[in-house]
Amino acid sequence: MKFNTDLPFKYQIVTEKSVFYYNDLEDLLKNSGYVVKGIEQNKNLRPELLDQPKFHNLAGPMWNAYSDGKPCIRYELYQRKGAYDHEV
Repeated sequence: MKFNTDLPFKYQIVTEKSVFYYNDLEDLLKNSGYVVKGIEQNKNLRPELLDQPKFHNLAGPMWNAYSDGKPCIRYELYQRKGAYDHEV
């Protein structure tokens, strides 16, 4: 798989209880523990999102503005159905 390495990206993974930051793609792939399932190919998205990895159990990639001057790509953990359902 050939990922987008044209810019020095930062990455963020948001879970139910934490937010994790990775300094670059190598850091993300090596240390996140998530399994790559493909590459983002939707040409209707921002150019920064093209050729970014897609992961099992994570929504994304999503644009998350800039962090320390680098484009930041965000992923979010899919929530269980009903995880936030409650009676009022």
